[in-house]
Amino acid sequence: MGLRVTWDVPNIFEQVVSTHPELAAYRDQIFRGGRQPAQDEKIELGRSFDRLLNADRQDCIDRVVRVPGTALRRDRR
Repeated sequence: MGLRVTWDVPNIFEQVVSTHPELAAYRDQIFRGGRQPAQDEKIELGRSFDRLLNADRQDCIDRVVRVPGTALRRDRR
């Protein structure tokens, strides 16, 4: 038996930005004034997004695992 967590949103990046002000601030900073950010800035933005998305995903999993009356175990692969 498995569990899949998905977000039902039109744009996952905008969803994460809207719930993490630090990511929104960094995005706004590197795109300020219509400038085109350097490649390393875009890569760092992507890495930050990935870390936050994975943390949010883990939070969802942890909440489901804690639901009383469920017999779930976590695979540690």
